[in-house]
Amino acid sequence: MTIADIQAKSENWNVRVIGHHDLNGHGDGMQLLKQGRYVYVAHLGTSPMALSILDVADPTDPRVVTRRCRTRPTRTRTKCRSLAIF
Repeated sequence: MTIADIQAKSENWNVRVIGHHDLNGHGDGMQLLKQGRYVYVAHLGTSPMALSILDVADPTDPRVVTRRCRTRPTRTRTKCRSLAIF
């Protein structure tokens, strides 16, 4: 699905896309929480990631601040570092 596809569908729901981040390929089954200028993304699917934190002070250009990997990947064998800071 492209950004244009998402934009077209969002207009049907009376919302519009103002920014996008692909979460470095870890955008699977997530829960979102916005607190101030940050969005906390809990990864619940097969990704080795557990948590991503994005700075959305500029909502048109969200940026990953940090990511946390699962301590033990539960549904995948992919290994990752325990903390990545950008």
